Amino acid sequence: MYPFADTSARNGENRLPPLVTPFALFVILLLFLALGFCFVSIRRKNRLLKGLQKDLEDQRRENRSLTDKLFQAQMRFQSFFNFMPIALLLIDEEGIICQSNARACHDFGFKLDGRRLRDLIDPEEAEKLELALDCVLGGFNQSLTVSMMGVSRKMPCRIMLAPITGESTPRVLCALFDESERIDLENRIRERTRLLEKVIDGIPVATFMIDTTGKVLIWNRASELITGIGRDEVIGKMLDLKPLFGGRELPVPALLLLEHSPEEIGAKFRGRIRQHDQFPNAVEARGMIFAGREERYVHIVAAGIHDDEGKLIGVVQCAKDVTEELRLRENVFQIQKMEAIGRLVSGIAHDLNNALTVILGGCDLLGICLDDRENAERYLQEIRGAVQRAGKLVERLLGYSKRQRFLPRTVDINENVRNAVSSIADALGEDITVELQLDSRPILCRVDPFHLEQSVVNLIVNAREAISSGGRITVTTGIEKIDKTLTIHHFSVPRGVYARISVSDNGSGIEKEILKHIFEPYFTTKKGGSGLGLAMVYGFVNQSGGHITVDSTVGKGTTFTIYLPLVAADQENFDNSGNNQKVKNILVVEDDPTIREILQSTLSSAGYAVRTADSFEQALTLFQEGSASFDLLIVDVVLPDRSGWEVAEALLKIKPDLKVLYMTGYNGQYLEKLGLTHEKLKQIIQKPFTTDELLRRIKEIS
Repeated sequence: MYPFADTSARNGENRLPPLVTPFALFVILLLFLALGFCFVSIRRKNRLLKGLQKDLEDQRRENRSLTDKLFQAQMRFQSFFNFMPIALLLIDEEGIICQSNARACHDFGFKLDGRRLRDLIDPEEAEKLELALDCVLGGFNQSLTVSMMGVSRKMPCRIMLAPITGESTPRVLCALFDESERIDLENRIRERTRLLEKVIDGIPVATFMIDTTGKVLIWNRASELITGIGRDEVIGKMLDLKPLFGGRELPVPALLLLEHSPEEIGAKFRGRIRQHDQFPNAVEARGMIFAGREERYVHIVAAGIHDDEGKLIGVVQCAKDVTEELRLRENVFQIQKMEAIGRLVSGIAHDLNNALTVILGGCDLLGICLDDRENAERYLQEIRGAVQRAGKLVERLLGYSKRQRFLPRTVDINENVRNAVSSIADALGEDITVELQLDSRPILCRVDPFHLEQSVVNLIVNAREAISSGGRITVTTGIEKIDKTLTIHHFSVPRGVYARISVSDNGSGIEKEILKHIFEPYFTTKKGGSGLGLAMVYGFVNQSGGHITVDSTVGKGTTFTIYLPLVAADQENFDNSGNNQKVKNILVVEDDPTIREILQSTLSSAGYAVRTADSFEQALTLFQEGSASFDLLIVDVVLPDRSGWEVAEALLKIKPDLKVLYMTGYNGQYLEKLGLTHEKLKQIIQKPFTTDELLRRIKEIS
């Protein structure tokens, strides 16, 4: 019945139930294992589900936080976008405005959303905007200035475009800046600047400004006129006024203020440049400049320019031409000097009468001795010498009474130095000895004789004032050859052969510091001195093409030495014959018949072919008849119908290469009224003149 029953049961042993077999146990074990596995799997899944649920909750919380932050960021952007004080636009790739802020709507006066940006711009500039948008969509920022159309006006705007990245649809942020106020402000500043420039340029006082490095920023019209230097030559360049000082290095107040205070400048320059009385931050000075070859006296005021913080940003210097004021002052001085002339007239009249007596006596003796040729020639020489002395007396009288213009001519400086010493010797005092040592040779120079004598007198007076009592003044002349540049202190003389005039004294001497400024106008160490005496000497030497040196030792004395160029030997040692000269035919125009006759005889005897005329009309007729043959015109400056300038000008139109020599007996002051220029000055011969001097001038011109 139970086929699986063990045989042991038949043997009477304890038997298990038939279900509890190894197989059954195995099945049960598998069942328990399956149940345990299911239980473990269910628990694991429960744990996973709980973890997933927690992750989902965390993600939802994070998403809610990100959503809140994004919303807040969008709100901040909207607030920023809407309340920015500049016009902002968001533009899509088609150029359509997606969004605009309140300022943009306010500036344009209407709603901008949905409009094309190019429709708001001047049609002529729309293409420029399209090109800029293409560049921005390519990833590049752009900026441009265009005219935009508002409700009531056209606005100049600067547009800045930038791409917005990180979005699926390309968009552009556009910022608009209304340039109307800026442009209006710039225009007002420009107008005010132009007005200020016109004011500065219209000021009749030479004005310039330099920056803190010394470069010129402003150079007005008056500066151009008074200096002869154009603004294009100086603007943006370092200030250099040496050409106005004859090449000398002199202190310039504007440059001094860059490094020193007005108080320091006043103390250093001992009043030559001093602090201004009314404006403590300014300094003032007086000086002489050379505009071309003309001397001009100026009153200078310079002041520093500071910013709001008190920092120096530049210096302005003004120079007023006071030449005319000085001339008026000199005129007053001349009136006072005329009183002194009254005391001189008796002595001059005596000397002049003596000269005239010699002339009259010589003429009488010449008439008696016509048959005695040797004595006749001697008397003629005496007459010639007396006339020359009379002419010099008249010249000196004119020099005392009027300020003569520089009229150079060839002279023997020995004679002029002798005249200067004799005119001042008696006024120096009995305790002063003047020793005159003149070279035995004639020393010929082309200078103004009156100014030469006046310069020597000034040097002698200066030497006298350096001597307390019982001194000696030595005046010497000579010819000196300088093989290499001569340097004494800071004075120098280039190599060459010169006429030399020295004035020495055994007085107190001059300190080195003062020596540097001794020729500067208005510089003086004397109480009540004008400071112009030595400046005038320097001006004369400079105009004559010469040089001057000063050698001084404190306690031993001083020596002033003038070096003047000599007249070339080939201009002095010449044959009076007119043969082999460039000038062959001469036209003389002179209204005085006696002078006209003497000139014709003198020039004819020298070998020249001479025609004469007494008026402009006659001269013009003669010239038209034979203009090709005339080489030189000798004309008196003052004629009854025309001036000599006008005669020469008319004839030069017919023959431009015509040489001209002007004759005159008038002084420079009168000639200035007639239109005397620097070029004409070179062509003047002063009456009275000798035959040798006339022939010499003709050779110089030819």
